[in-house]
Amino acid sequence: MAKLYTYDERVISFYNMDEHMKKITSHNMSSVASLLDYIEEVIPKNDENKEIYIARGIIVWIANVDEVDLRVNSDLQNLLDKSRVLIFHELCRKAGIECEIIKGAAKAAQYIPGVSTMDTLPHMSWATFRCNNMYHLVNPQWATSSLVGFEREGETVLENDGQLVQEFEESAGCTGVNITLFDEFWFCTHPRIYVLHAFPDNSKWQLLPADKILSPKDFELALTPDPQLFILGLEVVSGKKCIYESTNGRCWIDIMGDPSTLKEVNFKHQLSFVSGTGDLTGVNPADLPQLVMKTQTPDTVSLEVRLPVTGEYMLKIFARLINDAELKNCFEIRIRCNEADPACRKLPIDAGDMGFGFSTTASECGLSHPSQNYATLKCEYSDSLEKKETLKFKVDPDRIDEVEFSSEIVGSDEVDVGVTTTHVDQKGNLEIVTALKKEGEFALVVKAREANTPFKPIMNYLVSTFENDEETHGLMVAGRKRELATEKKTEEKHTLVNQIKANLNNIQKEIEQLLAQAEQMS
Repeated sequence: MAKLYTYDERVISFYNMDEHMKKITSHNMSSVASLLDYIEEVIPKNDENKEIYIARGIIVWIANVDEVDLRVNSDLQNLLDKSRVLIFHELCRKAGIECEIIKGAAKAAQYIPGVSTMDTLPHMSWATFRCNNMYHLVNPQWATSSLVGFEREGETVLENDGQLVQEFEESAGCTGVNITLFDEFWFCTHPRIYVLHAFPDNSKWQLLPADKILSPKDFELALTPDPQLFILGLEVVSGKKCIYESTNGRCWIDIMGDPSTLKEVNFKHQLSFVSGTGDLTGVNPADLPQLVMKTQTPDTVSLEVRLPVTGEYMLKIFARLINDAELKNCFEIRIRCNEADPACRKLPIDAGDMGFGFSTTASECGLSHPSQNYATLKCEYSDSLEKKETLKFKVDPDRIDEVEFSSEIVGSDEVDVGVTTTHVDQKGNLEIVTALKKEGEFALVVKAREANTPFKPIMNYLVSTFENDEETHGLMVAGRKRELATEKKTEEKHTLVNQIKANLNNIQKEIEQLLAQAEQMS
């Protein structure tokens, strides 16, 4: 998992500071000095991370100060009349912390992927402070407030959470409401993440290596994931831009994560059509297929989007851990379609949360090493059933005698479309052979059971006679995964170098202090 923050989470914990700041009273806020004294009460003497703890205390205080009965004198009251970034900046300076205000463009709530430019994006200010010879980015506005209920106008929802709408209705839009809360994501956010959301006028405040600096155009076009994507340790591997171009009316989005986490994540989506970019006249929602097809492997969730008319679409992805109540935004992309999907028809089955392709359920039944990582099995058809395609898997040796497998071909309203056979040899090789006698798209449902229990579906594949670019896309994603692995190693090396430099700097300070003490003694 890539680093979210610029401090070492193995060493630094803000729990005590956060709890301490929740207990502050008006007595502790009689002046700026008394506020800073209160913040420092829980910081160990000579702590090398003192500045970062003080900065944390300040930002938590800003987020909660409205909830406290304030009886303060003029110097603190006058401070509260300023913007949150100025409050943070001034309190850091009063505490002896080096702090700078940064100005630039920001992708705020009203940002529209693929439309907003540097000329139309709002400008805002944020801050950076220094601790242990390292700059840390803080956005006091985003860290202490949030806009809820905002909705853009001019978009027609086609599909929500895998369910097609019953009728088309264009959104009227809603301005939303700002609420006060503390969001720690925007405190010491890693520069690699932060620069996707806010672009400084001075490029040096991107705080990135020279070869990673973004240009204004890079910033405009960059995919801008919400905090939830990073918090869950996920990465979009199908592209770095916020605009995707469809091919033959289809588009693929791939999300990678650690297998142990990914299997606990529940994904939802919303697909909308952008008004004025095409024509939905004559399109009946009841005639549309499920437009977004999900495929999941142990480390990747893939979404294949089918587009019924030319125009532009917005796809929003939401996610949560299975045990979490709240579904949160992950990211949003704009899809440009210059050619409608000629095979945009109803899928033969509703695959539900299992989706299409090799699934977590299949893995739990002892299967591994699928012969293909994509969800569509390309198959030619013939009346004689002579043209066959094979899927292969490895069965866990301990499960060969425990689990029985079977398969069937399903057509939404058709029968006798083809045949499939299932066989497991003594070496643990599972082969599923499929042959079609009709043109179209059908579902290959693979099932399993233990002992004499009923067979239950464990994975689904789409068997199609139509041309598909899924395999080519899969090769591109595999290449992107290798790039990310290399980038991660480079970042880890860069982090280690910075830590060594910070340690050497602290050692140098200690030596200078000892030499000064020795000189005084002599």
